[in-house]
Amino acid sequence: MNRRVASYVASGRRKVEGWSPKLAFMLVAEVAEIQKALNCSGPVCEIGVHHGQLLILLHLCTSGKEKTIGYDLFEPQQPYPYPSGKGNKDVVEAHLQAFGCDRSRITLQKTNSLDLTPEQIVSECGAHPRLFSIDGGHTTEVVFNDLTLAKQSISSQGVVILDDLFSEPFPEVGEGFYQFMREEGGLFPFLIGGNKIFLARSEAVADQYLKALSTDRRRYETRVTRFCGRQVMVVLKPYYPVKNALRRSAFWQNLRGTLAGTLVRKMMGKS
Repeated sequence: MNRRVASYVASGRRKVEGWSPKLAFMLVAEVAEIQKALNCSGPVCEIGVHHGQLLILLHLCTSGKEKTIGYDLFEPQQPYPYPSGKGNKDVVEAHLQAFGCDRSRITLQKTNSLDLTPEQIVSECGAHPRLFSIDGGHTTEVVFNDLTLAKQSISSQGVVILDDLFSEPFPEVGEGFYQFMREEGGLFPFLIGGNKIFLARSEAVADQYLKALSTDRRRYETRVTRFCGRQVMVVLKPYYPVKNALRRSAFWQNLRGTLAGTLVRKMMGKS
C-alpha cells in the first residue's frame, strides 16, 4: 500500500463526510493491492459519490493514466425516496483538490444511473473499470440496474463493491441484490466487511481474490463461510456488549471529547 493510500485510510477519510467505517477503506485498499499482484490495471468508477469519501480512495489507488469516473445526481434527489445522498459537486471538487488528486484524470458526471449504459461507462472510463463502487439510489430498481451496469462494464479481473447490502435502514438494497442474483447473475461474492460486499466477474477470479486475502487482521474477526452458493470471507469487529453499552452512555459522551477521552481512545485502538 503506497503512502498516500495508507495515510488516507488511517486518518484522511475522516475529513470527508461519509458513513463508511475504516474497515471498508482498509478492504478496498487491500483489494486494489491484490489487483496489482494480479497485474490488473485500468480505470475506477463509482455510482453515488456524495462528498467523495470513497471516490478519493479509489483514485489514490490508481496510477499512470488510469481514469477515475464518478456518477451522481448531485444536489437534486427527487427520483429517490431516501434523501441521505445529497451529493455536492462543489464539495467533491474541493476535497479532490485538498487530497492532491490528479484532476486531469477525474471526471464527475451529473446523471441518473438509470440513464447510463455499459457502453457509455466503458467509453468515459477509457477502458473496462477494474474497481466499480455502487452506493447510489437504494431502491430495488436502482440497485438491480447498477449491478447490471457494473457486471456488463467491468474488466475480466474487475471487482464490484456494493454498499449497504445488510444495512437495516435500506432493505431494498437486499431486495435489488437478490433479484439481480436470481435473474441476471454473473457476479460472484468473495468478501464481506465494512458494510460492503465485494464481487468478481467469474468464480475463478473470485477464488483468486479469496485466496489472496489476508487472515491476519488486528482487532477484527475473520471467518470464511458460505454465501450465495460459494465461499466468502467475512471481516467484522467483534461485538462486546459491555464495551458498546459504555460507548453509548452519557458518561462516555461527555468524556470522549476531553483529553482523558482522547487518551482512552488511543489506548483502546479506536479506529
